[in-house]
Amino acid sequence: MKIEPQNKKCLIEYKHYNYQENTGYRVVEAVIWRSGEFLATIAETEDELDELGLSAEDFEGFDGYLESIPTPDSDHVDLSDFGVYEFLKTYDEISSEINVYGSDDKVAKEIKEKLSGINLSVLINDEVLEFDSSAYSIVNGFTAIECDESGDLL
Repeated sequence: MKIEPQNKKCLIEYKHYNYQENTGYRVVEAVIWRSGEFLATIAETEDELDELGLSAEDFEGFDGYLESIPTPDSDHVDLSDFGVYEFLKTYDEISSEINVYGSDDKVAKEIKEKLSGINLSVLINDEVLEFDSSAYSIVNGFTAIECDESGDLL
């Protein structure tokens, strides 16, 4: 199933970095995209769920898994809520914001000010930041389109 935000500017990518100069601090860049596409794999049987590397026990049974799948009218969906998804593409970065998390709020604020206005990819190359992971969220609903495993419409 191909998943797309129902509205423009409703796709958020959270990029997680480890800050190398002060260990124990994480930098999260929230990027708002005009739109994007993802391919979500929905299991139709418990065997398919196992093949996806998921366990029905984690959902309190296969019916629990089916009930946990987001619906298109959901106000907020983390793509990981689908269990297994593949990033296809994003369109037009609109804006981004940096937040810093760690044990000392004053130090986190100083790090945030230091990073403000700097292209984070430069800091990765300079080994100031180490990329950890990305996660995506859609707000204000999504469109689900039936497709094959490569994302082509049926």
